[in-house]
Amino acid sequence: MASDAQSKLAAHTSLILCKVLDVTLTAPEPSALGSSPFFLADLGATLLDASCVESALTDRLSAFEDMQAATTSTSSSPIAYLVAVYRRALEEERRASNLKDKEFAETLVKTLAETRQYAISYTGMVLQHSMFVPAVWQEEAKKPKSSLVSVLLLPHMLSAGSAAPGLASMATDAAGAPEPLPHGFFDALCVRFAEDGLEDIVRPLLWGLNEKVQGVSPLGDFRGPTGTLAHLLENKAIAAVMASTEGFDAANVRDGRAVENESLLGPFFKLSCLPDVFWNGQPSVTDLFVNLSNQTPAAIRASVNLLRAALVDAQETLFRAVRSALRETTVRESIVAWFASALRHNAGRAKMQFEKYLYGSHGFIVNVAAVLLKLCMPFINPDDGKAFARISPAWIDGGGRVDWSEVTKLVMSGQGDDEDASAVGGALSPGTVSAAAAATTQNTPTAPSDRPGTAGGGVGGSFHFICDCFFLTGYALHLGVVRALNEHVDSSRDLSRRIQFLQEMERARPQLEGTPMATTLDQRMSELRGMVEDGQRVRYLYEAGLLEDGLLESCLAYYRLVMRWLLKEADAGDGPTAMEGVSSAASTSAVERANLEGKEPTAAFKRIPDFFLEDTVEVVVNAARFVPTVLERASTSGTLSDIVGCLVHFMQARSFVRNPYLRAKCTEALHCLLPTDDARETTHVERHPASDGAAFISVFEGGPTGCGYVGTRLVPSLLCVFVDAEHMGTATGFYDKWMVRLRCEEILTRIWSVPQHRAIWIEHAREHGKEGGSYVQVLNMLVNDAIYHLDEVLKKLPEYRDLERQAAEFGDGGATPNAARERQELDRRIRSEEDQIRHHMSHAEAHLQAMEMTAAERATAAPYLLPEMCHRVAAMLNYFLAHLVGPQRKKLKVSDPTKVGFNPKGLLRVITSIIIRLDAVSSDNVLAAGAVADQRSYSEGLYPACSELLRQTGIMSEIEAVQLEAFAERCRVIHSEAVEDEELMGDIPDDFTDPIMATLMRDPVILPASRAVLDRPTIARHLLTDPFDPFNRQPLKLEDLIPATELKERIDAWVAEKKKK
Repeated sequence: MASDAQSKLAAHTSLILCKVLDVTLTAPEPSALGSSPFFLADLGATLLDASCVESALTDRLSAFEDMQAATTSTSSSPIAYLVAVYRRALEEERRASNLKDKEFAETLVKTLAETRQYAISYTGMVLQHSMFVPAVWQEEAKKPKSSLVSVLLLPHMLSAGSAAPGLASMATDAAGAPEPLPHGFFDALCVRFAEDGLEDIVRPLLWGLNEKVQGVSPLGDFRGPTGTLAHLLENKAIAAVMASTEGFDAANVRDGRAVENESLLGPFFKLSCLPDVFWNGQPSVTDLFVNLSNQTPAAIRASVNLLRAALVDAQETLFRAVRSALRETTVRESIVAWFASALRHNAGRAKMQFEKYLYGSHGFIVNVAAVLLKLCMPFINPDDGKAFARISPAWIDGGGRVDWSEVTKLVMSGQGDDEDASAVGGALSPGTVSAAAAATTQNTPTAPSDRPGTAGGGVGGSFHFICDCFFLTGYALHLGVVRALNEHVDSSRDLSRRIQFLQEMERARPQLEGTPMATTLDQRMSELRGMVEDGQRVRYLYEAGLLEDGLLESCLAYYRLVMRWLLKEADAGDGPTAMEGVSSAASTSAVERANLEGKEPTAAFKRIPDFFLEDTVEVVVNAARFVPTVLERASTSGTLSDIVGCLVHFMQARSFVRNPYLRAKCTEALHCLLPTDDARETTHVERHPASDGAAFISVFEGGPTGCGYVGTRLVPSLLCVFVDAEHMGTATGFYDKWMVRLRCEEILTRIWSVPQHRAIWIEHAREHGKEGGSYVQVLNMLVNDAIYHLDEVLKKLPEYRDLERQAAEFGDGGATPNAARERQELDRRIRSEEDQIRHHMSHAEAHLQAMEMTAAERATAAPYLLPEMCHRVAAMLNYFLAHLVGPQRKKLKVSDPTKVGFNPKGLLRVITSIIIRLDAVSSDNVLAAGAVADQRSYSEGLYPACSELLRQTGIMSEIEAVQLEAFAERCRVIHSEAVEDEELMGDIPDDFTDPIMATLMRDPVILPASRAVLDRPTIARHLLTDPFDPFNRQPLKLEDLIPATELKERIDAWVAEKKKK
């Protein structure tokens, strides 16, 4: 009985092994020859057991050598057979574990495990030595960029990579398709050949994946290669092989485009839909956006979301692959070096213009940045303190990763900075950086236990991984995301201009009907419609590849860390930082506690590139422009408050950000948060139509996450930028300063009603509103800008009126080509004048409203009445009132004032309001005296005429009208007295006359360099905008003036004598 039982078990074992090996010991019928299972004619055994498994396996594999090309396919290769053997053995092992005969089950499981090991061993031998491989497969493997691994094994890997993550699928794929690798197959292969040529299998496999992902678009099958790569790199041995593979290191390639196309990882990061000089792969992403005029908005949005989801999937998979490789300490340095090399070869992308075919595509760098951002996530919260202890400015010079020697620095914008900056490598004081950072300054790594992320080896490896990751991420965002966002803005503006041009052509087309020009115009309009559709297609591709919420939110989180780090490094100047010891419980307290006033930047801070600050602004502005909901979420989380609070610090920190243009640019990030209704079109900061200002309210008006520092320093910082905008030094600085000041004014106007900000403003005016004070400079520039823009309006309105008259006389222009062209040119000139008048009018209204607002409080209004300011302010108000209520107003009348934004009633109201408010706070009739002294525009009938017009139109209340009439009466009295005094004085001696204003000096002073003598108000007014002696251009300050005491006594005596007579 025992013998029968053993025989049955042996037969059962043989049956299972035959099934696993897909063989038979029974000769088939002649008609079934060549079919499965394979007949083992030469085995010489009646039953299969453990002793003859290998013989049976080799006999079965030998049959593949005789296969012909017609019968070969990936699913019928030796590797496919061995994969199937492994899978079937694994399945039988699981069934055997449930057998009641545990002794037999254990023996059977052991035999099946040995069978799986044979399958693994022979897989390696097939791939390494071409054993049992038909000639047709060997010829295929000899082709360029091909190998037995890529031909026979890779299809199974890709099938698994696209079927399910982790290569764990055990289901056979569709008929004729490669079977996914069973669970554990590849890991077992790696273990078996770890010391026996694993690299000969892995390297061809990796390059095969590289080849598969080449030329694939987000609409193609990229998930197979990327998913397979991610799974492979979970194996530390494979990650180590990859890092040592020739072609992995991108250091020796020609240029940035070669890194993308030729390095081992490059093509994986290339996957994108962003516009490029070369194609984006197949299937073409542009095919989603053909015939846009026939697509519904919902269909277009679905296409954008489809691409966006694919790219998010790809970036997440790439991140998993990189994260897995980084876990192997021997590989970490190679991975970091690859990222650094990829960015180093693409440094030219930071230039204004660059040859795009020599550098990586937008998509490549954006994907690099996206993966690096994900690597930053564990330490991206500045409140937990992980990053600050490990990020060192010494990396910039000592990291050896990238070369920033030619990059503009935050501080290094003037002469004399290079010497200080050269000391960074060895002269960083212990108080400048943290202890861990100080250790890295001398390229001396801290203890491994203190530096769990240290990437050892080499100059670059001497810094903590967090430090490497922080700086590389910032550089990748600078070269990729920020660059692409700016190009998206430029292309969007080009599209808007083309649409506007097309609309102008369509309006002009009826006038050319029946003329030879009609055909030419139709052809041009057809070409322009094609360009418009191309521009719209590009816009949707940018939206899909750049404007994904998760990417922008990660960018904002990263720049929050950047700004907090910059503030920490700046606060380290001149002694212990005020931020050290701040608890992580309150992020706003860290920003609020920092104090840069009176400090100078350390040598380390002087080497920090300015793009960290500028890119922060760009990301915030573009988020507001395209995806305002991202900013709203950032405002509720405190991210936006931290960013804005730090920007407010640096807007006023001239020592730390010496470029006034960069400090002025910070105002863009604040201004873009304004509600849409509060911002003028002329600020040139486009907003999303849905921007309701929720972020602004949260940050600036006391929301739950608002930054306390913003409340105390926002007004002084904006006023500081307002003044510094005068000296930005850009090629278009004359125009840029107006845009900067307009942004500041709109923010200040919005926060005037917030009690906290208003109180700070009033206190600032009291402290800095005296002669020569910074607040006086602000008001002086405000007046200057108001004069310029409103004067431009008054000059251009008569010109516009004349163009309107010409258009009315011209009519339709007739049907002749010349007449049509003339009418078209006339229309173009009219539209140009309308745009210019609207532009200047918008600025003028903003400036006048700011003057009206500041005139409401005694402290903020008093500087207008200083001797150096009062006469100019009064003269300005007189001049514009004379144009609005005097005979000149007829020249300002146009057919439709709304077309040019001209609102004479509004201007009249705000100007008279300024007069009434300033008069209310002036003492000794200072404003009235200043108004009367204006001999160009003042007349006794000016203010009565203004009062009468205001009563007729109902613009002002009765009380205000009475106040204006009282002011007019005082002006009349003062004017009569002034006329009497002028007659009394007669000719003024030349020694007593101001050489610039030609008026009698009352407080003469001597300029120390030129020895010229001027009236103090005259030179004080000059110094408000020009800190130089007007006669010899030597530097001059108000405190340098020398009182001309003896001359003043002579003038006073002369005046007294005249009055006595």
